[in-house]
Amino acid sequence: MNCQTKGVRGTPIINTAIISIIAQNYGAGNYERIKESYYTAIKYALFIMILSGILIFITSGIIPTFFSDNLEVNHFGKKYLQISAFVLPAYPIFFLSNGFFMALKKSENALVTNFFRNILLPVITFYVATYFMRIKNRSLYKDNDSRQGRSIFNRPGM
Repeated sequence: MNCQTKGVRGTPIINTAIISIIAQNYGAGNYERIKESYYTAIKYALFIMILSGILIFITSGIIPTFFSDNLEVNHFGKKYLQISAFVLPAYPIFFLSNGFFMALKKSENALVTNFFRNILLPVITFYVATYFMRIKNRSLYKDNDSRQGRSIFNRPGM
């Protein structure tokens, strides 16, 4: 299990608890308690994930060395962990917001937000990134054989 999942573990635990707490208070009509519970959960989850992100960022040069001796792998592992450390605080917002909608029996809202977050936005982001990479490099899919003009998708036997 990687170090990110250890930090992310706290968020689903808080999410499970918040679903029960909000659903119970929604049924009782105690809307002020719903607001208080949601914001308190967000606060604690953000605190956990910010600390986890800081820890991952600080140890990003050490962690990849546990898995590989290859310097290039370790370099990219370090870069990945540094970028990922900044994304970690977003997890509680997504998880707890989805739990909030489910507790209010509005799971279609969670479906819509997950569709945008997991499908639509990545497709748009990757398309735009690929477009700009093609303009910059003019040879997005070239590998080490690029001086011969051979693409990795245009090799004999492929």
